Amino acid sequence: MRLIIITLAALVSGCFIANAQDTVKRSQKINSRLSATYYVQKANKKIKEGIYTEVTGQNTVVATGGYKNDKRIGKWHFFTTTGKPTQVFDYDSGQAVATYATTDKAMQCVLGTTPAPTDTVKTPVAIGGIGYFKTRIGLDFGVLKALSEGIYNDTHMELHHVVTINDQGVVIKHVLIIGGGINGAEYLIDDGNDRNTVPQFVPATVNNKPVLCRVAFTTSLDVTLQGSAGLPQPSSFSGAVPVKR
Repeated sequence: MRLIIITLAALVSGCFIANAQDTVKRSQKINSRLSATYYVQKANKKIKEGIYTEVTGQNTVVATGGYKNDKRIGKWHFFTTTGKPTQVFDYDSGQAVATYATTDKAMQCVLGTTPAPTDTVKTPVAIGGIGYFKTRIGLDFGVLKALSEGIYNDTHMELHHVVTINDQGVVIKHVLIIGGGINGAEYLIDDGNDRNTVPQFVPATVNNKPVLCRVAFTTSLDVTLQGSAGLPQPSSFSGAVPVKR
């Protein structure tokens, strides 16, 4: 696997080496699990240009591909957090050109409008695979805020998500639901980074026309509690906003 990743990185870098002198390297922490290394234009440091790579805290590559003028181009390769390939997605064609075996369960999809019985419906496809999407979503602040408010005080948490995807495949809303009944709470999660502009899905379609939809899924999290009060000590909760019921 190490040889495959090195070879892949070499192939990707070869596509952008001519522009290396016009770019500056940047690093960014995506969440507690992932960080990214990429390049921006010297003339405009808000514009990504060249190789982009995401890795785990153990330095395992989970995504690698290229940007041109701040847009993802060509084939991007995606992996699990243990380094197993999950998908090759071609941003030029807007299609997954290779999908590998996965144990991810399909996400429940609810369309914005009810289709007719004769309509042909296709559910959204997560770019990079469902596992990659779940790893990259911004959970940290919402989970810590709920814990600090005493809504959920167990070290093993079941987290319920409802994500709205527009007809461009962009995530426009992410609600995190923690707990249940009258003691439960909902939070609007700001996933940050480029999630609000970069498509994360091939959108759902009805009769080949892209449509808005919502997907629901569950993740779990094991939390190590710290401090005299038995709660984590977050530095900020700015990534989570309570939802009024």
